[in-house]
Amino acid sequence: MIQPIISRIRLAAVYIIILLLIIVYGAINALQSSNNSPIDWVDSSFSERAHYQKPCGRLLLPIYLTEK
Repeated sequence: MIQPIISRIRLAAVYIIILLLIIVYGAINALQSSNNSPIDWVDSSFSERAHYQKPCGRLLLPIYLTEK
C-alpha cells in the first residue's frame, strides 16, 4: 500500500526537477543582454550618428554632452 505512494512521489519529484530545469534555462536566456541600440539601426553616413560618435576631449564624450 505504501509502494504506490512512494512511486507517485518519485514521479512528481522527477517532473518538478524537469520543470525547474526548463524554468531556469528560460530565465537565464531572458536575462541575457540584447544590445539593441537605435544607433545600430542606421549606417555611419547618418548625420546624427556621425555627430554622436565624434569624440570630444579626453573623455571621448559625444559633443552634445559637452556643449553649453
